[in-house]
Amino acid sequence: MHPLGLLHSAIVDAVTEPAAEDVALAELAVAGVLVTTGIVQTGRRYVSAALCVGGLLIAFAIFAIQVSDNGWLTGGDAPTRSWFIAHRTPWMDTAALVITTLGSPGAVITLTALIGAWLSWRTRSALPIIVIVATGAAASATSTTLKLVVGRGRPPIETQQVITTDYSFPSGHATSTSALVGITIAILTIGRGRQFVALLSAVAALLITLVAASRLYLGVHWLTDVIAGALLGTAFAVIGATVLHALEQRRTAIGSAEAAGSAGESHLSSARAS
Repeated sequence: MHPLGLLHSAIVDAVTEPAAEDVALAELAVAGVLVTTGIVQTGRRYVSAALCVGGLLIAFAIFAIQVSDNGWLTGGDAPTRSWFIAHRTPWMDTAALVITTLGSPGAVITLTALIGAWLSWRTRSALPIIVIVATGAAASATSTTLKLVVGRGRPPIETQQVITTDYSFPSGHATSTSALVGITIAILTIGRGRQFVALLSAVAALLITLVAASRLYLGVHWLTDVIAGALLGTAFAVIGATVLHALEQRRTAIGSAEAAGSAGESHLSSARAS
């Protein structure tokens, strides 16, 4: 058997018991508590990030388990697909195609790289663009790998408006959009007030929702695909923002140490001259 097939079988065998509805609900509740606790944490950035990432990944794992086992969480996939198909219109067809093109991994990475370049120019630091591109690349690579591991088929091809035949779970569009929009918003809101943070967070949520909805409308993904992709991408955004914060702190500390050293040398030279 192919190595990816063996890994897939091992995952399914290992999670058969946790796939039960009551256990999955309890695990989703735990994930929600972790994320909520992480969000309300103040003054402890790394603890907050760890809680948020842990909760998001637990929730993602539950969705992956449910999809692999065809569990109860997938019950909304077919009705959602049918609803979108029933509400298709010519102008919505065009809008969905535009949104899904703009929300493709390549387009999102290009746009956020441009934003990262501008932020790097403004802050005189290469860190923003490096972290943004690395976050997007890591999220996309992880999504692609997980598609092969889970091996979920796409919705029926006869109802797809953009023919797509590779594996479906998780949605690469939802993953990359969530990761890159999330890390960009995190950088733009550094040091800003709560109202500004809330506004940009709402904009980010709207953009992610539009991209996810376009994939459902075009018939190329199931509902659980896009939800899981958003969870995975958001986890990478939190990781990227935390890494950037740590690197910026290190850069500031080094700069302060160098400035202090230069000041000390200048003072010593003045003392010798006198």
